[in-house]
Amino acid sequence: MTEENPLRIQLERIAMEENAEKRYMTPDEVAAYIGVSKVTIYRMVRNRIIPFIPIMTGHDKRFDRKAIDDWMARRMIKARVAV
Repeated sequence: MTEENPLRIQLERIAMEENAEKRYMTPDEVAAYIGVSKVTIYRMVRNRIIPFIPIMTGHDKRFDRKAIDDWMARRMIKARVAV
C-alpha cells in the first residue's frame, strides 16, 4: 500500500483553489468547467456558439469565467410547473 504525500496533496489543493479563482480559462479548463470535450469547445468557437477571447499569438483562445457563467444561465431551460 502506498502512502499519500501530505505536501503533494496540499499543493494540489492549492493549485485547484487558484484555478477556481482564475478569471480567464484555457480551452481545456473551460471544457472541464462545463463538462464537455475540448473538441466540442473548439466546435462551439468555430460556430460562434460560446463566448471567447481570441489571443493574437496564434490560434489561442481564452474564456472569461463570468461570461461563460452568464452564457450558461441564458441557455438554461426552465422546468415546466406541474398543474
